[in-house]
Amino acid sequence: MIVYRLRGHRFVSLYCSDVPERSVTSEFDFVSMELDKHFNYTGAAILYRREEIVEKFRVERDKEGKLVRKEI
Repeated sequence: MIVYRLRGHRFVSLYCSDVPERSVTSEFDFVSMELDKHFNYTGAAILYRREEIVEKFRVERDKEGKLVRKEI
């Protein structure tokens, strides 16, 4: 799963691609699903601007089922 860390230590997940979904409002650039600090979906959609993206990385599970963070 590809994750963006936004300002304020908020995490969002990209859907099924490497690029975020475009927002339908001119006020924001993108919309993605919010994640908690353990990278579980919260069920909320987050609107954000390109300037809010602090970091982009991939989260995967290893053979033991532990979350592993990989830089992109």
